[in-house]
Amino acid sequence: MREGYDVAQICMNGHVIASTAGSSPEFRKSFCDKCGETTIMACPDCQSPIQGHYHCPGVIGFFDYDAPHYCQNCGKAFPWTTRALEAARQLATDDDTLSADESERFAKDLEEITRETPQAKASAGRIKKMLGKMTAGTGAAIRDILIDIASESVRKMIWP
Repeated sequence: MREGYDVAQICMNGHVIASTAGSSPEFRKSFCDKCGETTIMACPDCQSPIQGHYHCPGVIGFFDYDAPHYCQNCGKAFPWTTRALEAARQLATDDDTLSADESERFAKDLEEITRETPQAKASAGRIKKMLGKMTAGTGAAIRDILIDIASESVRKMIWP
């Protein structure tokens, strides 16, 4: 095995099927066993393989692998990131507690918190404030979505 990234296989909802799908094809599945969605091994926009586990010859260890939010080649959001953001936006809209301006700002801030940028912290502060305005059920549902897609620093800001 050479040093470098393997190819990952992930379902359209972000469930990792195999982080070593390239080197271990026996772990591949056409459909996700958690949600039934189809699986992909390449970015739908640019067809670049999804980076999986990093192999380092001579190193044995346990590793965690999380589905990436954006393609390392073209920078576009993967389907699971887009779907999660849309679900959070829809929940906020359906809650009817935010003004039209707040809903628009919330939608923009949602995308920002999935990235490790200086702006993400400002967006996290606004999202935390807006979540406090929403009903408890909506806030909890959005929290569950954001826990999976928000950057680590943002998660710590919103939910210390």
